[in-house]
Amino acid sequence: MKPTAFIDSNVWIAGVASLSGGSARVLDLCHAGLVEPLVSQEVLVEVDRNLRKKLPQLLRAFKELFATLRPRICPPPSDEVLQMASEVVHPKDAGILAAALEARADYLVTLDVRHFLPAAPHVAGSIRIVTPGELLNELLPDR
Repeated sequence: MKPTAFIDSNVWIAGVASLSGGSARVLDLCHAGLVEPLVSQEVLVEVDRNLRKKLPQLLRAFKELFATLRPRICPPPSDEVLQMASEVVHPKDAGILAAALEARADYLVTLDVRHFLPAAPHVAGSIRIVTPGELLNELLPDR
């Protein structure tokens, strides 16, 4: 079974903005069918809002990439899981962690090391919170 990776908004944006960085390489793994990408509606709204505001020229590229990768869109998390997530991450990020947990993703891939990585020990065993580089090192150790 291929691993599942819940892709945070910052990874989608970085992957579209720089075709040679770690985020783009993670999306390449998804495109190659080696990783199943997961996303929530909250992430999609955040990506759309940030691209429209900061990088409108990349909006079309994101939409094309999204259509190509066809990630599984996770349902909104339950109130119970959302409450648990809000106890271990910044409240603005609780919906992201909760959606990834409820989807039973193997990984939550994010560039938000300030908010998410300190939460990793509190959700150990249920999901791995990693940066794109960490995911690449784990899945492609000989790269």
